[in-house]
Amino acid sequence: MAEAFEIRDRLARGGMADIFLAVDRNNEYIVIRRLRDEMAKNRATVKQFDWGNAVTAKLKHPNIVRFLMEGRSGKLPWVALEYIDGPNLRELILHDFDTVKKHMMRILLGMAEALNHVHEQGYLHLDYKPENILVPRDFVVRLIDFDLAIRRTDDLIKVKKIAGTPAYLSPELLQKKMVDERSDIFSFGVAAYELLTGKKPILGDSAQQVFQSHASNEEIRHPREFNKDIPLKLDHFIMQCLARDINRRYPIMSLVIRDLRSCE
Repeated sequence: MAEAFEIRDRLARGGMADIFLAVDRNNEYIVIRRLRDEMAKNRATVKQFDWGNAVTAKLKHPNIVRFLMEGRSGKLPWVALEYIDGPNLRELILHDFDTVKKHMMRILLGMAEALNHVHEQGYLHLDYKPENILVPRDFVVRLIDFDLAIRRTDDLIKVKKIAGTPAYLSPELLQKKMVDERSDIFSFGVAAYELLTGKKPILGDSAQQVFQSHASNEEIRHPREFNKDIPLKLDHFIMQCLARDINRRYPIMSLVIRDLRSCE
């Protein structure tokens, strides 16, 4: 690993991996994501980490973080990724919401284009949330973290285990029912709602709390109730993404992008 790049600083300590800032042989900044020592003892975790890297390597799109290389440092697997100089969308919403509003449509379209590419390449992301969307200074956002991704098929897929952040998961995923790209579309709708309003449409910190909110059929408040500047057409668009009934949502991301562009 040391021959390929030089680590300069630790940027973050995640639940599974440490994130480092490094420079490559061309003195260009890159990011190293390395599995933590205690996680490397679990075969399933190592397999999940390697799977996420394999998926990232297959995705080549301006709105998806670029895979560079991967390897092992002793028993610790690592991956080198494109360095994005900017916060994630969660941080931007919390600390600079005026900038979010100013570049709203550019961010939303980048978010949608990234997810559409994931689906076109045969995967579901299943962990789509603002923390996994990086926002550089040019606002060409990058989608990251494909550890929970699964292969997409022409049929609905049964998910065995609930993973991801509950507030962004679709009702059918929380109930371990059959899922497809419409489950990602729901998660996109939650992230888009939060981008537009600064608030989550469904409250609850645990899977059980969010599930109860869905089960109660409590009406989701329209984004325009919190932000009157949101065009009516965009408000309706978000609500269709957030339909609790999977059959009332957009069926595919290309239609999401079509209608999102018409809101510009």
